[in-house]
Amino acid sequence: MVVTPDGCPVEVYASLPPEPELSAVLELCTVPTGRVLDLGAGAGRIADPLAERGFDVLAVDESAEMLDQVRSARTHRSRIESLALDEQFDVALLLSHLINVPKPSQRRDLLRVVARHLAPDGIAIIQRHDPTSRFAPGWVTRGPVEVGLTDVDTARWPEVTAVTHYRTANGAWAQAWHAHVLDDDATTAELQVVGLQPHSLTGKWVTARHA
Repeated sequence: MVVTPDGCPVEVYASLPPEPELSAVLELCTVPTGRVLDLGAGAGRIADPLAERGFDVLAVDESAEMLDQVRSARTHRSRIESLALDEQFDVALLLSHLINVPKPSQRRDLLRVVARHLAPDGIAIIQRHDPTSRFAPGWVTRGPVEVGLTDVDTARWPEVTAVTHYRTANGAWAQAWHAHVLDDDATTAELQVVGLQPHSLTGKWVTARHA
Protein backbone atom coordinates (compact mmCIF):
# COMPACT_ATOMS: atom_id res chain seq x y z
CA MET A 1 0.00 0.00 0.00
CA VAL A 2 1.44 3.40 -1.04
CA VAL A 3 1.70 5.82 1.89
CA THR A 4 2.33 9.57 1.65
CA PRO A 5 5.11 11.33 3.62
CA ASP A 6 2.60 12.30 6.33
CA GLY A 7 1.37 8.73 6.74
CA CYS A 8 -1.80 8.70 4.60
CA PRO A 9 -2.58 5.49 2.67
CA VAL A 10 -3.38 6.56 -0.89
CA GLU A 11 -5.66 3.61 -1.71
CA VAL A 12 -7.80 4.24 1.36
CA TYR A 13 -8.16 7.97 0.77
CA ALA A 14 -9.06 7.37 -2.88
CA SER A 15 -11.82 4.99 -1.74
CA LEU A 16 -13.45 7.31 0.80
CA PRO A 17 -16.70 8.89 -0.44
CA PRO A 18 -16.94 12.71 -0.54
CA GLU A 19 -19.88 12.91 1.85
CA PRO A 20 -20.60 14.43 4.29
CA GLU A 21 -17.81 16.97 3.75
CA LEU A 22 -18.87 17.77 0.19
CA SER A 23 -22.40 18.75 1.25
CA ALA A 24 -20.98 20.99 3.99
CA VAL A 25 -18.60 22.72 1.56
CA LEU A 26 -21.37 23.29 -0.99
CA GLU A 27 -23.62 24.73 1.71
CA LEU A 28 -20.91 27.10 2.91
CA CYS A 29 -19.86 28.25 -0.57
CA THR A 30 -21.09 31.76 -1.32
CA VAL A 31 -20.72 31.40 -5.11
CA PRO A 32 -22.53 28.89 -7.37
CA THR A 33 -19.34 28.44 -9.41
CA GLY A 34 -15.92 30.05 -9.33
CA ARG A 35 -12.25 29.40 -8.64
CA VAL A 36 -11.56 26.99 -5.79
CA LEU A 37 -8.20 26.23 -4.17
CA ASP A 38 -8.21 22.87 -2.37
CA LEU A 39 -5.18 22.76 -0.09
CA GLY A 40 -4.13 19.27 0.91
CA ALA A 41 -6.54 17.87 -1.67
CA GLY A 42 -5.26 14.31 -1.42
CA ALA A 43 -6.87 12.02 -3.97
CA GLY A 44 -9.39 14.65 -5.06
CA ARG A 45 -12.26 13.38 -2.93
CA ILE A 46 -13.70 16.92 -2.70
CA ALA A 47 -11.87 18.62 -5.60
CA ASP A 48 -13.21 16.29 -8.29
CA PRO A 49 -16.93 16.56 -7.37
CA LEU A 50 -16.61 20.35 -7.19
CA ALA A 51 -14.96 20.45 -10.63
CA GLU A 52 -17.73 18.23 -11.99
CA ARG A 53 -20.25 20.77 -10.68
CA GLY A 54 -18.65 23.57 -12.72
CA PHE A 55 -16.09 25.03 -10.31
CA ASP A 56 -12.57 25.74 -11.58
CA VAL A 57 -10.67 23.73 -8.96
CA LEU A 58 -6.95 23.57 -8.31
CA ALA A 59 -6.02 20.57 -6.15
CA VAL A 60 -2.76 21.06 -4.23
CA ASP A 61 -0.95 18.24 -2.47
CA GLU A 62 2.67 17.28 -1.81
CA SER A 63 2.07 13.65 -2.80
CA ALA A 64 2.39 12.81 -6.49
CA GLU A 65 0.67 9.49 -5.77
CA MET A 66 -2.35 11.28 -4.32
CA LEU A 67 -2.56 13.72 -7.22
CA ASP A 68 -2.40 10.80 -9.68
CA GLN A 69 -5.87 9.88 -8.40
CA VAL A 70 -7.39 13.28 -9.29
CA ARG A 71 -9.51 13.06 -12.43
CA SER A 72 -11.44 16.32 -12.96
CA ALA A 73 -9.66 19.13 -11.10
CA ARG A 74 -6.42 20.83 -12.09
CA THR A 75 -3.47 19.71 -9.97
CA HIS A 76 -0.35 21.31 -8.53
CA ARG A 77 2.24 19.44 -6.48
CA SER A 78 3.54 21.42 -3.52
CA ARG A 79 3.75 21.48 0.23
CA ILE A 80 1.00 23.79 1.39
CA GLU A 81 3.34 25.94 3.48
CA SER A 82 5.57 26.76 0.49
CA LEU A 83 2.78 27.45 -2.02
CA ALA A 84 3.08 30.81 -3.78
CA LEU A 85 0.89 31.00 -6.88
CA ASP A 86 0.27 34.02 -9.08
CA GLU A 87 -3.45 33.37 -8.75
CA GLN A 88 -6.25 34.14 -6.30
CA PHE A 89 -9.40 32.16 -5.64
CA ASP A 90 -13.03 32.79 -4.75
CA VAL A 91 -12.95 29.88 -2.30
CA ALA A 92 -10.00 28.44 -0.41
CA LEU A 93 -10.44 25.06 1.28
CA LEU A 94 -8.35 23.89 4.24
CA LEU A 95 -9.98 20.60 5.16
CA SER A 96 -8.98 17.38 6.93
CA HIS A 97 -8.41 19.22 10.23
CA LEU A 98 -5.14 20.69 8.97
CA ILE A 99 -5.75 23.77 11.14
CA ASN A 100 -5.37 21.46 14.15
CA VAL A 101 -1.70 20.71 13.60
CA PRO A 102 -0.02 20.89 17.02
CA LYS A 103 2.73 23.41 16.14
CA PRO A 104 1.45 27.03 16.19
CA SER A 105 4.08 28.13 13.65
CA GLN A 106 2.97 25.49 11.14
CA ARG A 107 -0.71 26.31 11.74
CA ARG A 108 -0.06 29.97 10.95
CA ASP A 109 2.00 29.11 7.88
CA LEU A 110 -0.97 27.13 6.56
CA LEU A 111 -3.37 29.98 7.27
CA ARG A 112 -1.05 32.53 5.66
CA VAL A 113 -1.21 30.53 2.45
CA VAL A 114 -5.01 30.60 2.66
CA ALA A 115 -4.99 34.37 3.14
CA ARG A 116 -2.39 34.97 0.39
CA HIS A 117 -4.40 33.09 -2.23
CA LEU A 118 -7.88 34.24 -1.25
CA ALA A 119 -9.47 36.88 -3.51
CA PRO A 120 -10.42 40.16 -1.77
CA ASP A 121 -14.09 39.14 -1.62
CA GLY A 122 -13.40 35.40 -1.33
CA ILE A 123 -14.31 32.98 1.44
CA ALA A 124 -12.14 30.43 3.22
CA ILE A 125 -13.77 27.19 4.34
CA ILE A 126 -11.86 25.44 7.10
CA GLN A 127 -12.56 22.08 8.75
CA ARG A 128 -11.43 21.76 12.34
CA HIS A 129 -11.92 19.22 15.09
CA ASP A 130 -15.22 20.11 16.77
CA PRO A 131 -14.17 21.78 20.04
CA THR A 132 -17.22 20.27 21.80
CA SER A 133 -16.20 16.71 20.86
CA ARG A 134 -14.49 14.35 23.28
CA PHE A 135 -13.36 11.93 20.55
CA ALA A 136 -15.24 8.80 21.61
CA PRO A 137 -13.62 5.60 20.35
CA GLY A 138 -15.63 3.57 17.86
CA TRP A 139 -16.15 2.54 14.26
CA VAL A 140 -18.14 3.94 11.32
CA THR A 141 -18.56 2.84 7.71
CA ARG A 142 -17.65 5.31 4.94
CA GLY A 143 -18.55 3.71 1.62
CA PRO A 144 -16.22 0.72 1.14
CA VAL A 145 -14.04 1.79 4.08
CA GLU A 146 -14.49 1.04 7.78
CA VAL A 147 -12.97 3.81 9.90
CA GLY A 148 -12.21 3.34 13.58
CA LEU A 149 -10.85 5.54 16.36
CA THR A 150 -8.86 4.01 19.22
CA ASP A 151 -6.22 4.88 21.82
CA VAL A 152 -7.74 8.32 22.44
CA ASP A 153 -5.85 10.43 24.98
CA THR A 154 -7.32 13.80 26.00
CA ALA A 155 -5.51 14.10 29.34
CA ARG A 156 -3.59 17.17 28.09
CA TRP A 157 -6.60 18.88 26.51
CA PRO A 158 -6.68 20.74 24.14
CA GLU A 159 -3.92 18.38 22.96
CA VAL A 160 -5.32 15.09 21.68
CA THR A 161 -3.62 11.92 20.47
CA ALA A 162 -5.36 8.92 18.93
CA VAL A 163 -5.08 6.24 16.29
CA THR A 164 -7.37 6.10 13.25
CA HIS A 165 -7.83 2.68 11.65
CA TYR A 166 -8.94 1.97 8.09
CA ARG A 167 -10.21 -1.37 6.81
CA THR A 168 -10.91 -2.13 3.15
CA ALA A 169 -11.36 -5.30 1.15
CA ASN A 170 -7.62 -5.14 0.39
CA GLY A 171 -6.31 -4.79 3.92
CA ALA A 172 -6.04 -2.57 6.98
CA TRP A 173 -4.04 0.48 7.99
CA ALA A 174 -3.51 2.38 11.24
CA GLN A 175 -2.52 6.05 11.42
CA ALA A 176 -1.49 7.65 14.72
CA TRP A 177 -2.04 11.39 15.04
CA HIS A 178 -1.64 14.36 17.38
CA ALA A 179 -3.88 17.43 17.22
CA HIS A 180 -4.43 20.71 19.01
CA VAL A 181 -8.16 21.43 19.37
CA LEU A 182 -9.13 25.07 18.82
CA ASP A 183 -12.22 26.53 20.46
CA ASP A 184 -13.95 29.55 18.92
CA ASP A 185 -11.75 32.10 20.68
CA ALA A 186 -8.54 30.29 19.74
CA THR A 187 -9.73 29.84 16.15
CA THR A 188 -10.55 33.54 15.89
CA ALA A 189 -7.15 34.50 17.27
CA GLU A 190 -5.29 32.28 14.79
CA LEU A 191 -7.25 33.71 11.86
CA GLN A 192 -6.64 37.27 12.94
CA VAL A 193 -2.88 36.70 13.08
CA VAL A 194 -2.89 36.24 9.28
CA GLY A 195 -5.42 38.98 8.49
CA LEU A 196 -8.55 36.86 8.31
CA GLN A 197 -11.77 37.36 10.23
CA PRO A 198 -14.22 34.55 11.05
CA HIS A 199 -17.55 34.75 9.26
CA SER A 200 -19.08 31.69 10.93
CA LEU A 201 -17.95 29.23 13.59
CA THR A 202 -20.19 26.18 13.78
CA GLY A 203 -18.84 22.99 15.31
CA LYS A 204 -16.28 21.51 12.95
CA TRP A 205 -16.79 24.15 10.23
CA VAL A 206 -15.31 27.63 10.03
CA THR A 207 -15.67 30.25 7.31
CA ALA A 208 -13.47 33.35 7.15
CA ARG A 209 -12.86 36.41 5.01
CA HIS A 210 -10.19 39.05 4.75
CA ALA A 211 -10.38 41.39 7.73
